[in-house]
Amino acid sequence: MAVRRGFLPLALCLALFLGVTGPSAAQERIPGLFTTLEEVEPALRGADTREALLRLLGRWSVCTSDDALADALRQNGVRALLVPLAQARPAVFSGECDLHLSGQAAGQLLTAIRPGDDVDRPADREGPTMTLRQREFAATSGSARIIAGISDPSGVAGAEADSWQGVQRLSVVSGNDIWGGEYRLPPHYRPERLILRARDRLGNLSEEVVILRRLPACGSPEGITRDLVRRVQEDLNAIGRNAGAEDGYAGERTCRALAEHGIVDAFDWGDLTGQLALDRITLKAPERQQGAQPRAILPVEVSDPRGTGAVWRIQMLRGGRVAASKPVGEGRVEFAVTLVAGAQEVVRFRAVDAQGRALATAQTTVARTAEVRLRLTGEGYVNGTLSFPEAQASLRASIIGLSSGRIAFRSGTGQSGSAVYSGTPVSFDIAMPEPGARTTLGLVAIDEQGEPQETVEVTLFRVPVTLSVTPGPEVTSEAEEEELTVSLRGARPGTRLELREASGAVLASSQYRDGQSWTTRVRMPAAGQSRTVIVAALDSRGAPLAPPQRISLVRPGSDLPPWLIPTGIGAILVFGMLGGLRGLIRRRRARRDKTPAPEPRPETTTAKPPPIRVTAVPDDTPEVAGPDAAFPALTLRAEPDMSPEIEVILDEDEE
Repeated sequence: MAVRRGFLPLALCLALFLGVTGPSAAQERIPGLFTTLEEVEPALRGADTREALLRLLGRWSVCTSDDALADALRQNGVRALLVPLAQARPAVFSGECDLHLSGQAAGQLLTAIRPGDDVDRPADREGPTMTLRQREFAATSGSARIIAGISDPSGVAGAEADSWQGVQRLSVVSGNDIWGGEYRLPPHYRPERLILRARDRLGNLSEEVVILRRLPACGSPEGITRDLVRRVQEDLNAIGRNAGAEDGYAGERTCRALAEHGIVDAFDWGDLTGQLALDRITLKAPERQQGAQPRAILPVEVSDPRGTGAVWRIQMLRGGRVAASKPVGEGRVEFAVTLVAGAQEVVRFRAVDAQGRALATAQTTVARTAEVRLRLTGEGYVNGTLSFPEAQASLRASIIGLSSGRIAFRSGTGQSGSAVYSGTPVSFDIAMPEPGARTTLGLVAIDEQGEPQETVEVTLFRVPVTLSVTPGPEVTSEAEEEELTVSLRGARPGTRLELREASGAVLASSQYRDGQSWTTRVRMPAAGQSRTVIVAALDSRGAPLAPPQRISLVRPGSDLPPWLIPTGIGAILVFGMLGGLRGLIRRRRARRDKTPAPEPRPETTTAKPPPIRVTAVPDDTPEVAGPDAAFPALTLRAEPDMSPEIEVILDEDEE
């Protein structure tokens, strides 16, 4: 009865919801309640018992400004936040809580959830009951899905899992009692504990332990570690098996690579690493050894990447029988092999352990060839001497008696180099010494095993080149053009000859022919001027073969300074014009002072105007006559070969 009396105020509160259709109406009809969830009204209307009401409130996040209500909700397993009344609306709209209770609504709810004084209830001190589908999860990759049944009379407030990944919350899978979650497998092969914790609404806690373990996709899971798997993956990749990424996880690709290598079933990973370490031991010997000498040295090297030290001796087998055996020593062993002329043989090598088991093998094909010789050809090469005028010469070399090998050279000028020989001649660009100087060049033929077979010494001689130009070095002429003859001595045919301006512009060019000179015409400068041209001989790379010759071209002019004749002529013309103007002014002034003349008589004739003569020296200019008011315009032109002495004579009457 006390429970019913305590629940009556809540029933009165719920009665206010009848006819209310939304959160805005609920806010108007119920003082102190604020929410934006439409399901609050029908849910509260259906809660007819205290347990149902608490279970319903446990679905939401409840905010209240009443301290007593907040404490009571928390004691009953309901998530309650204490939020001031002024912050109610922002808290609900921001999602911090689903509904806010204050004032009358808070008081009625507090009365409803408190048990009656006359009810004798046993204290609930047990946590939720947890039922696991399985307590150990093992897989080769991915994650494990944990499913647990969790229930409690007061309701389950929440569940979580605590592992190496941290704390993660479980979520309800179905109904209110089935909880679950996805959890990654451990990043190693050791078992890991996953602790499940569940809390009821009264705050009681329960715990269960689940074991998670990662398993390899093949082999025994006992004693396996990521370091072991990583080493196996490295060894498999090194011997040509594709084990994938060397990450230490034994997945399907790693197991497939092991099967290709012949390792199957539930093997032990520790033993496997030792076996693969032996499989990585290799022998390295030359693939082929041939030469003209009756004896060859065959080097054999042992590779033991894991440092097992299992190789005891190296054996050489000829004709299926052990012909020689040597201890490993520092990892390199040399065997002397006798070669039979005209015969080819396969020599085999074997690395064995202390029990005589073969750990690695190799083989070499040996053959004795004809005598090895170096053949040299090139322009200017005769009987061991290379004579060439240019700064660089080409020399071709081939090896007689070897189908492949290497040719190296070194000259007295410090130049060196080498080239691979594969049956066709190889070319070297050799730097020649200074013109007129000599030096030596050494060449050596080397076989595939690096053994020198033939050495040849060549004398290098730089032929000096002389360049001469006729006439020169100065050409003085009054003609418009002159001929230049260019001669070379010591140059090779095809050498380029150029006639250039001092600025570098090419005026003419030709190619030198053996024993012939080159004749070209060059235009002389203007009279009284001079200029310089350059004659050069160039090699095939455009470098000068000899010092360029500078030719000075001079064309003579008048003995007098070139400015004197134009200056004299200009002075004569100026003074002549000034004199004519002075005479004209004098005549006009005299005419104004005379009395008017009488009427002319019919028989009287007009007198002829006095002549005006312009005489040039030499006297080849005709006389010019004209009226008093007309003065002819005369232009005197002085040529460079004329005498600069010019005189102008004006004949006039007393006036």
